[in-house]
Amino acid sequence: QNAIVTATLGSSSQTANISLLAPVLVSGVACVPASLGQSAVSSCTVALTQNAPTGGSSVTLGSNNALLTVPASVTVLAGATTATFSATAAASIPSNQNATVTATLGASSPTATIALVAPLVSGVACNPTSLGQSAVSTCTVTISQIAPTGGTGVALGSNNALLTVPASVTVLAGARSEERRVGKE
Repeated sequence: QNAIVTATLGSSSQTANISLLAPVLVSGVACVPASLGQSAVSSCTVALTQNAPTGGSSVTLGSNNALLTVPASVTVLAGATTATFSATAAASIPSNQNATVTATLGASSPTATIALVAPLVSGVACNPTSLGQSAVSTCTVTISQIAPTGGTGVALGSNNALLTVPASVTVLAGARSEERRVGKE
């Protein structure tokens, strides 16, 4: 749109044309991947409705879940329409849940949802699978994600008092499995 400014003094007048630009707003925010395990990182992109003005546009960022951190803001550089930032999942995710990332500029606040996925026991295998008196089997516990710093504790148990198993095993940081010996009394 345009506007005309008119200045008048007596019988003289002059005009000036002014272009009225729509405000710069955030048209969207997207994060890839949209599902994160413990300590994982998603690359997020904010997109503007038009090129950022001289000096750039600062977009305020937020997460509604303390288990997903994002920077306080990201700047879209002058003349650009997008900027990227990282969304990082916590080192420990106790249960599956969602986090909403919000990008705010002016009257616009689009969102993106990131699923935060807790680790699961994906397998347990013991060898040998048959034990005589005072025999030992080596069992390997596998989890669905690489264990974060500090490792991931997995509770162990047996439904038979004749088989002795440790109460838990810790899958070490950077690993997906851990071995433990179990024995028959």
